[in-house]
Amino acid sequence: MSLLLSDEQVQFRDSVREFTRREVTPELIRKCEQDRRPPMHLLAAVAANDWLSVGIPEEYGGSPDYVCVALLLEELGYGYLAAADLVYRALIHGAGVLINHGTPKMREELLPRLLRGELLFLNGISEPGTGADASSLTTKAVPDGADYVINGHKIFNTGMGFSDYVVCYARTDPEAPRHRGISAILVPTNADGLTFREIDTVGYRAIPTYEAWYEDVRVPAANLVGELHGGWSVMMGHLEKERMGLCALASGATRRVLDDTVTYAGTREQFGRPIAAFQAVSHMIADMKVLSHTSQLTMLQLAALVDAGRPARMEASIAKIHCAESYKTAADLGMQVWGAYGYSTESDVNRHWRDARLMPIGGGSTQIQKNVIGRLLGLPAAT
Repeated sequence: MSLLLSDEQVQFRDSVREFTRREVTPELIRKCEQDRRPPMHLLAAVAANDWLSVGIPEEYGGSPDYVCVALLLEELGYGYLAAADLVYRALIHGAGVLINHGTPKMREELLPRLLRGELLFLNGISEPGTGADASSLTTKAVPDGADYVINGHKIFNTGMGFSDYVVCYARTDPEAPRHRGISAILVPTNADGLTFREIDTVGYRAIPTYEAWYEDVRVPAANLVGELHGGWSVMMGHLEKERMGLCALASGATRRVLDDTVTYAGTREQFGRPIAAFQAVSHMIADMKVLSHTSQLTMLQLAALVDAGRPARMEASIAKIHCAESYKTAADLGMQVWGAYGYSTESDVNRHWRDARLMPIGGGSTQIQKNVIGRLLGLPAAT
């Protein structure tokens, strides 16, 4: 893949690769999985290397190289998805929203802390009755003097237990068409009236997700992100970067499953020889290599389009489908090669198998991406 990168990008990738090899140890992964908490110290270490600045415009002290953002997330994803997810949330859900939609005061107060690895943001979109159909959300924010008072019920708030702010999407004009009456409001996760509980999940155990209740949560009107009733634009405004980030996470993890399976198949012996010598096994590994290789190419193409400022809605949906489904398939193939050892939750391939199942669901499901592709091709609206 180095032929697709500049010398500076290769050097950057190699620096992150060495950092990941040194810092993301098997012991760290086991502890995070057991404690169900992410390696927060790694976010601070990434920030200390000034790597959180790679996707930030120059006027805010960064260098907006989204290929380097993708490389950063991919290499961290190769080491441990939970570590990569923290950086993804800082750059996409945090910095991306502040830079594109935050007020000057928000950027002045929050962006420096975010770039030092001191803050994390999350999106508060999904509700028990609204998932893919986000425009049907019912959480309400009502003006009251200089504040908004928020009431509602959210679900699948990933990271709420260790994040500082949630960008809560609430209906501020109940009479407006579905997409036009929603606003984005920045809510501290320790706000009075905001309560949440952790949800048990199959995978992503170090990045828990939460159910949340807003009961007369009062925040200043100055916490409005973007324009009043313009929350849909905030929500949709960074989809290409969000999907690029998710693709990078999946691509790195897919490559790790491949490498670990190659090592395992070369050392695990049955019938007097390594199982990699059996064609059935070697073909499964070859399939994994194809998935990994094409995921990297698809992810880098999307990152290059984002860098160039070109519209990439179609490419983003294609990449999200391919990288998410490739990780899921590669992890399943890895499980098959590892056999009973893979079925044990003590194995890394089992963790990938569980984590990978989220990728075709979260961040816009595979089926929603296909709807987007069909619409962009001019097909009749899917129902």
